[in-house]
Amino acid sequence: MLRSSPVDVDVTVSADEIISVRMTNLQETHEIFYPLMRPAMDRLAREIIAYQTIELTPSSEYPITGRLILDAVESALNKAMIGSDLIVGNY
Repeated sequence: MLRSSPVDVDVTVSADEIISVRMTNLQETHEIFYPLMRPAMDRLAREIIAYQTIELTPSSEYPITGRLILDAVESALNKAMIGSDLIVGNY
């Protein structure tokens, strides 16, 4: 949540890799009040995909924003693992 509005972080995964990370529902007002959100997301998305991990240290330019993004990606990955376990459990 940013300024009481939801912002989604979409993480696309395959069975064994992170394919993409992107932010959706980012409103123009978010970008005005949080000008580092988009650059932080772009940089972290590239690093997450390149290194296939969320165990990254956010840049000193945006430590809080970076941590928020990494936490959101971690949450999405945890949901993907739970969803995968549920599907596997149905067989």
